[in-house]
Amino acid sequence: MIQLIYISYATREMNEQNLLDLLKQSRIKNEKHNVTGLLLYAKDNFMQVLEGEEVVVDDIYQSILKDDRNTRNTIIQRENIDTRSFPQWSMGFKTASDIPPDLMKGYSDFFTATDAPISIEKQKSGVLSLLNTFKICTDV
Repeated sequence: MIQLIYISYATREMNEQNLLDLLKQSRIKNEKHNVTGLLLYAKDNFMQVLEGEEVVVDDIYQSILKDDRNTRNTIIQRENIDTRSFPQWSMGFKTASDIPPDLMKGYSDFFTATDAPISIEKQKSGVLSLLNTFKICTDV
């Protein structure tokens, strides 16, 4: 199994119905292929974790790259795993309104940094910290 974490940017405004449609589509595909994960959306930014068999996760990610709802995809982490971080979530989902105020600053800072390009290692550290906090706050 692998865990793949990436970030991307929305190509258009994602209203509530757009996000619900995306979530429904993701959950159907993920349940069919035994993929788990989490999708975060805030300020026109996506952050997603996909967990499952390597070939399946890679295929799903390739379809995401072709999806015109997002662009500027950047893989933060892709590694082999023995256990899933989100084993019961076909696709957990959070929007900016779901993000606790104390976490929103870190999330916003991560995506809106205006200094020199952030290194992948710095991105990876920030993403993993945010994802672990969301997991603790929302575990089912």
